Order: sequence, then structure tokens, then C-alpha cells
Amino acid sequence: MFFMPKIITTDFNKDFNLGLYGFATEKYVFIGKYIEMPKNFTEKIKIIKNTVANTNLVGIFCTGNSSGILVSGDIPYIKKELERIDENVYFLNTKYTALGNLLLMNDKGCIISYLIKNLKEKIERFFGLDCQIASKKYMVIGSLGIATNRGCLVSPLMDEDEIKKIEKVLKVKVDTGTANFGSYYVGSCIIANSNFALISPKTTGIEMAKIEEVLLRGG
Repeated sequence: MFFMPKIITTDFNKDFNLGLYGFATEKYVFIGKYIEMPKNFTEKIKIIKNTVANTNLVGIFCTGNSSGILVSGDIPYIKKELERIDENVYFLNTKYTALGNLLLMNDKGCIISYLIKNLKEKIERFFGLDCQIASKKYMVIGSLGIATNRGCLVSPLMDEDEIKKIEKVLKVKVDTGTANFGSYYVGSCIIANSNFALISPKTTGIEMAKIEEVLLRGG
């Protein structure tokens, strides 16, 4: 059967940094409560809408994969805020609340920022995945990359050793690219799983082609 990937162009309240507001897995999309999904989004996937830290910035504060959602328990009232979510949620004991910027993951593995290296075993246990620590120079690994179960797109700033580490852990091909007309922070710009990608109208044709090739077709 021929696979037709879906690239959907949109913005969230005139903001082109879509990844700040949510993330997608093979099972669900988790996005800010007051963010409207584009009208041409017809994927048959569960949409979870909620606030985190009383904001729509779900993609900054949370990350996850098909097995569950990770969020810092240090955010005030966060357990009450997420009590109605019908997914497995783990409240990580850390002062670093922007976990979406600190982890790069898919359903096969996870790369963790050096800032939270001491939490590696807990994250591994929760997701049941191999986790490795990113190099110190890539502290915000979650915003410098985005991964699906088909591929991983990372910033052109990423060196070859780090790319090889990510490929080994996430078990997908990794390539470099940008979004939003040259932004290296592709994780902050894109929401994607193996079947679709939400990108902004600021994304160029060349960037769009690379996003499709890497994240939706596996390179």
C-alpha cells in the first residue's frame, strides 16, 4: 500500500513555533487547551487538550511517547491540572520544568539533557526504554530535534558523534535540517508523528521536503 504523508500548514494564534504548544505520538496529540487544530486536520487520532502551568504551552512543559507523558512535579498545582487526562502521566521530581526542551524521544528510545542526567534511571523505568545522556553542548536537546518512529530531524549544529548516538538509541535514521525559514530549533517549530507533520507557513519548500523525507518517510 502506498503511503501518502500529510503535511499540514498552520499557525497557532499567529505564532509559527507550533512545537511550543504540543507534541504528537502514534497514539495521541497533546496540545494546549485553547489551541485550535487546523480545519483540514482529519487524522483519526486522539486529541488531548489541556493547560499546563495555566498556559497553552504544553510542548514546553511536557514530553512523551505512546506509553505516557512526562512533566515536572515542581509546577504548582500540576497534578490537579492533569488529573483528568486519560493517559499515563509521570510527575518527575525536578526543578527543571521545561521538559519538552530537555528530552528527544520516540517509541524506541530517549535522549536526555545533561541537566537532568540524574533522573535517567527513573525516566528509563517509566518508559521502559533505553535512555542516553546528550552531550553538554546540547542542553536543550528537545528543542534542537524532533523524532518520530520513522526518523529524526536535528539541528545542523549537531555533530556527527551526537547524530550517531541518537540513531543508536532512537533506532531511526537521523538527518539535519531547519524549519520556519532557517530556525535550528526544529523541535520548537514542528508537531509530528510517523503519519503527519504540522508546520508553519514560514517553513520553506526545501525545509518542508526535508521534514517529509526524514520524519514521515524515514529518510
